[in-house]
Amino acid sequence: MSKDTKGGAKAPPITGEMVRQWFVDAVGDRAIPTPSLAECTTIASNLEHFREFGPGSPHEAMLGAAEKHGRLFLRHLPAARAKIERVRADRAVPAEAQAGFLIVLAEMEAARKHVENVLTLLDWPLRRPSWHDTARLVLGMAWTAWMTVGKPHKSLTPDDPAVTFVHAALAAIGIHQAKATVSDALRGRRGVTPKTRTKPGTKNVHERGDRS
Repeated sequence: MSKDTKGGAKAPPITGEMVRQWFVDAVGDRAIPTPSLAECTTIASNLEHFREFGPGSPHEAMLGAAEKHGRLFLRHLPAARAKIERVRADRAVPAEAQAGFLIVLAEMEAARKHVENVLTLLDWPLRRPSWHDTARLVLGMAWTAWMTVGKPHKSLTPDDPAVTFVHAALAAIGIHQAKATVSDALRGRRGVTPKTRTKPGTKNVHERGDRS
C-alpha cells in the first residue's frame, strides 16, 4: 500500500520497472550493466516499506565495539603495510616468500576497502536530519544490486550514478533534496556544522548547529 500524499491521494506504487529505469538513467552512457528486474523489485519493495514506516530509529551505534576496532584497524594498517613492503624489498628474501607477501598486501588492501564500506554504511545513528539514514540504506541496496552484475560505482560526487540513483529513490518516497545535498549525506557530511560563540572572560565554546 502506498502512503497518502498531502492532498489525500495515494502516491503511485514503486515498481521494479521504475527502479530499473532509475538505474538506466543514473548510468547514462557509461558502460555499467543494469541489475536484473528481480533485484530492482526487491529494492522497490524495500522503498515502499521506507515510505510507509521509515528506516527505523536505532538508539545505539549499529556496529558497537566493531566500529572502534574497525577504525583502529584502518589507522594501523598503513604501518603494517610499510613493514611488509620493507621485508619484501630485502634481496635476501626468497622469491617464493616475496610472492607470498604480494598476496598478503593485496588481501590487506581488499580488507581496507571492505572495512571502510561497512563503516560508511553502518555509521549510525546519525545526527539530524534523519533522512541521511535512509539515503545510506538506499545506497547500500544500489551497491548490492550493482554487485550482481559487476563492480558497484563507488564515487559519490553529485553527478555520479550512485548519487543520481539515490536522489531518484529518495524523491519517490517523498524526500526531496538537491543532488549535491544527497552527495554530502552519503559522504558523511551530516548536515551539521560547528558554531562558535565566545562568552566574556571564557574561551570559545563549540556547539553543533543543525543545517537540515
